[in-house]
Amino acid sequence: MPVIIHTIDDGNATPLTNARIMKDEFVSLSRVNLSVLPAGDTGTLDGLKYPTTYEGWAASTWGASTTKKLVATVATGAAIPVDAVMIAAHNIGELGVGIKFKLDDGTTTYETTTYYPTDNSPIMALFDVDTPISCEEITVTLVQVGGAWPTKKPVINVFQAGQCLVMPRPIFIDQVPADINTSVVLSNSKSIGGQALGFSVRRQGAETSYPWNYIPQDFVYDDFKEFKNYAEIGRGFFTIAWRPSFQPVTANISPGVQYGSLSGTIGHTITGNPDFLDIKMTVTSAGAVR
Repeated sequence: MPVIIHTIDDGNATPLTNARIMKDEFVSLSRVNLSVLPAGDTGTLDGLKYPTTYEGWAASTWGASTTKKLVATVATGAAIPVDAVMIAAHNIGELGVGIKFKLDDGTTTYETTTYYPTDNSPIMALFDVDTPISCEEITVTLVQVGGAWPTKKPVINVFQAGQCLVMPRPIFIDQVPADINTSVVLSNSKSIGGQALGFSVRRQGAETSYPWNYIPQDFVYDDFKEFKNYAEIGRGFFTIAWRPSFQPVTANISPGVQYGSLSGTIGHTITGNPDFLDIKMTVTSAGAVR
């Protein structure tokens, strides 16, 4: 569950200790055009405009190029603020290919380094900047490794991009990263006499809680409330990186991103000063966990 961090030094970015919550602001919009390069193999693209993990882009061929690109383009004059891009429910890790992300504002491009995932868990590219990029085009590039494409074809079922809600304080206690906080739903049957008759695993996933303490009331009502409405009664699925700087794997990659939906409502409590609230939410993962 990696976060690829691309730092753009504007001197004002919020510390990477603070959680980023991203809901879909870009790809699902009707004015976005999706395409695949090299041309000639579009596969199925319409499914990428929905947050579900069972349909999306499934390529039918790799093509002759050493790269394969999934491109989202906004109509002229309709640029949207973007500071994060995410894919989930993909098979990139098992393919053994590289991946990188690029934003284009029509004048300047911002591109991450190439990352080589080792599993099929969600991947977020976080463009660490205080003012989101007014984006006209997003490109997800798969990079050939070893001079040849694998036999199996790429699949990406979730493709999100948008502006993150940045929490004003880090999480300090009572949080376990989702990739190690697995949740298993078991089903077993026994006879009246207690004999074991069968056993099955109904689901293997992940679920974890995100608690924040002493969050300013103004932030809760002015900023967090919009996300709460989205998560509870809107499209529902979102991406969260609980602490992008947590235990970096390399200089610009860290674990700890989850794609999923709420398990119940978001709780708010006042513990002392009425100008501050504690927030807690539990998120259940969708798609592959690791």
